[in-house]
Amino acid sequence: MRHDNLIYVLLKKYPAAVHGQDFWVGHPINRTTGEQSGAPFIMDWRLENTSMPTSEDIADLWQQYGEEALAYEFSTNARAQRDALLLELDSIVNNPLRFTSFEAVEQSSLAEYRQALLDVPQQAGFPNAIDWPKKPECIARA
Repeated sequence: MRHDNLIYVLLKKYPAAVHGQDFWVGHPINRTTGEQSGAPFIMDWRLENTSMPTSEDIADLWQQYGEEALAYEFSTNARAQRDALLLELDSIVNNPLRFTSFEAVEQSSLAEYRQALLDVPQQAGFPNAIDWPKKPECIARA
């Protein structure tokens, strides 16, 4: 389980809670890579009239919501990757001077690529199996 997964399952159990206000989740960090290096844990619990979940409670929550938490994580990561590609593309297509420097066929390929990026979340395999659209060659020289 990762840091954000623990937050997700806790919020499923306590939907009115706010991470960073009502509870804090932490995790060990590898000082070399900056990556999570161990299991996440509840650092602080301030939900009134509710005791802090035990490790058994967390295991039960993971059993109940773990697949949903992973699907949410994969979906969020895929959308972030897609959004970064859109941002890169939009810096070209939203700039009239840059966009008009392309031939009509290249402009069309940019529009098709943009639409394909927008359609990524509608793919049948999303978020686990994504067929990422290929960047048009004209972007490399833009």
